[in-house]
Amino acid sequence: NGHNSVKVFDLDFNFIREISSPSLFKNPNYGELVSITVDKYNDTSDIITGYILSSKGKIIKYNVEGSFEPPTSLYSFYDTRINLLSATDLSTSFNKIVNSKINRNILYVSNAGRIYKYYKTNLKTYIAELDLSDVGISTDPTSNNRQEILSFDTTAYNNKEYIAVTTKLTANDNINQVSTHVFVDD
Repeated sequence: NGHNSVKVFDLDFNFIREISSPSLFKNPNYGELVSITVDKYNDTSDIITGYILSSKGKIIKYNVEGSFEPPTSLYSFYDTRINLLSATDLSTSFNKIVNSKINRNILYVSNAGRIYKYYKTNLKTYIAELDLSDVGISTDPTSNNRQEILSFDTTAYNNKEYIAVTTKLTANDNINQVSTHVFVDD
């Protein structure tokens, strides 16, 4: 919000507290804060924890009782493989963070070209990159059918993680063609 803070509400949307940290929210090295997720329960702690994603791949972890942890960079090491695989500028392209509905120690993070899977207990190295080609999503920059990830979300069904990915076609000036693909992350 405009006060460089996170506002905490209960499940009935009653205001509980405001957690302020202008130094975290106004740091140009982090980029814009683009997505937030809160996980009440997880396998590693009983504390209600939130995760804020910045456009430059920083995750700010906080507990709703009122403290922020120093930001973690999703790519604190220089790895050209990620840049090559993504075919996007990772420094400005992260756009969404989502909790797994099956494993409470898993976060999914996306940029315009890929969805990565991370352990909450080790955000410095991704576990896997989801293979979107299985459902017909091409993020290859040389493809005539290249698609950009607009958004995604997860849901649990029969003990499996289903992921819905919304994309838009970016090749051949077909910028108005939007589609949603659903697949299972095994």
